[in-house]
Amino acid sequence: SRITNRRMARNTALESWRNHMTNDYWDNWEPGNKEAIGIATKVEAEQLANLLVSFGMDPVDVKANWDSLLKIGENVLVTGKPPRAAAKGLDLTEFWKTYQNQVQTVVTYLFSISSIAEYKDSELEKIEWLGTDPDCKICSVNADVQVKIGEKFPSGHYFPPAHEECACCLSPVSEYDFD
Repeated sequence: SRITNRRMARNTALESWRNHMTNDYWDNWEPGNKEAIGIATKVEAEQLANLLVSFGMDPVDVKANWDSLLKIGENVLVTGKPPRAAAKGLDLTEFWKTYQNQVQTVVTYLFSISSIAEYKDSELEKIEWLGTDPDCKICSVNADVQVKIGEKFPSGHYFPPAHEECACCLSPVSEYDFD
């Protein structure tokens, strides 16, 4: 199922990244990524808004709902909760029910840009697209493809989301030999 594919993709990314971390890091680990919020809040609002419009969201709706979309997206990054739970914790459940596709798009976008920034800070040069829906014609061409950060994937995208409600993610690629 789609949810199982999402979990498998995210678990694969986490496992790949886990190999780079020390035991001290994991002893103190908590869900979420509090450092990513600083990256997410610096997002170019115009770029994300244009992305939502290109996926079919009315520009008036984007503007009217901007704060709620970002609040949920940022809460997902900080707490590690899924979008629905993050919306509930912010008393935005009704908003989430109406705009869940757009919320997923924002979450995927924020997750991608914050991940790329962290990978660059860690001096990693390559990323891999982890697809969540093998039937998706857009993302399936990117699945398991490795590129240098800043290069386009076969679909022409630099990172997820490639379409509305895209839940694909990126994984760092290390040149380190674990054998």
